[in-house]
Amino acid sequence: MRFVVNTYLSASFNDILRSLISAKVDIELHHSQTKKDFVKDPLLAKANVNSIQGTIRDYKYLIFLADSLNSEYILFNPEKSELKKLQEMIELGKKKNINIAIENTETLGRTPTDIYNLVRDYPGLKFVFNPTTAKACGINAKGFMKMLKDEIIGVNISDYFKEIIGLPYSLGESDFLDPVIEEFMEKNIPFVMKLDSKYDMNDALISIDKMKARVKGLKKSI
Repeated sequence: MRFVVNTYLSASFNDILRSLISAKVDIELHHSQTKKDFVKDPLLAKANVNSIQGTIRDYKYLIFLADSLNSEYILFNPEKSELKKLQEMIELGKKKNINIAIENTETLGRTPTDIYNLVRDYPGLKFVFNPTTAKACGINAKGFMKMLKDEIIGVNISDYFKEIIGLPYSLGESDFLDPVIEEFMEKNIPFVMKLDSKYDMNDALISIDKMKARVKGLKKSI
């Protein structure tokens, strides 16, 4: 388990980069910050960009960008009408050693079977598991981890409380994340703090610290 922070937060892009570089935390670059004025920020060259959250219409540019930043994967949330482009994207990504991934959403796929069918239909497609979305949809996380364990390359993390998602860790019903933490805490899987954009860097970094403490507690109980 290693921690990553999505850059779509309540702060300037430059301040986000400074904070994450100082804290030695990897970043996930949000698609709104992939345009040239952001990419030209000299601090970005000093950051470890684990992944990019992208949009289908920009996939060729994003694969080029991910390659130049040595990123592991690009996460897309395509509309059903855009799925026909996935195989072309996957093949282009392979040439650059960039994984193309989707996550479970209410529209693309709510259940483990929904996502499994997509991964089966598009060979090479990877999966970023969002247990908070699963919780909001009333789906047990264990089904995703069982059916898709070989395809999961990342986990998007936020807390959940009374149908509110995107909360910092420990501000909601945090226990629902314990099985996910236990499954991946000994594996080299990025846990991406994907908070609502009203939260700032301190919220993200405190969430990481609290999750690290939870990991220690779970290890002691095993």
